[in-house]
Amino acid sequence: MHVAHIQGRFQPFHREHADYARWAAEDSDKLIIGITRPDPSVSSKEEADPKRHLKKHNPFFYFERKNMIKSFVESKSWSCEIELLPFPISNPDIWDHYAPPSATHYVNVLEPWHKVKIERFRDAGRQVEYKHDKREVSSTDIRKMIAHGDPWEHEVPDAVVNHIKNINGKKRIRRIWETD
Repeated sequence: MHVAHIQGRFQPFHREHADYARWAAEDSDKLIIGITRPDPSVSSKEEADPKRHLKKHNPFFYFERKNMIKSFVESKSWSCEIELLPFPISNPDIWDHYAPPSATHYVNVLEPWHKVKIERFRDAGRQVEYKHDKREVSSTDIRKMIAHGDPWEHEVPDAVVNHIKNINGKKRIRRIWETD
């Protein structure tokens, strides 16, 4: 059984994340989507991405991100089983509790932080598949669009747009950006 694992904060989950999930699921029997930074109280600052721990970059709670992704997953047809779990990327000592050691960790390299993730997986003896891609949009870009009242809906799957609207996510992002 081939288990693929992807990971990210997904703040919010957008169309490039959807492509990332499809890439990992392609030849897999199961895809685990690991949601990083599930508990901010145990997350550490990362040198390779020094802003990732800031509130401005984490407007959605773990359960909200899980539900966003679940809505997307349920709106599509998949050739493999999908499971959504937290994934403490900063704490390799407990990864076995969240992703089987035999899983292949897929990384779409778009920035220096992603190279650090590959290195961590390899240091932990984990199998890694990666590709270098060009980023067209980031979650930060989408949060900026929302904060400034610019169109953003075209960058995220419809199911995620609906979820963000239902939880008043736009209002929360605007409030955080005003105070941060």
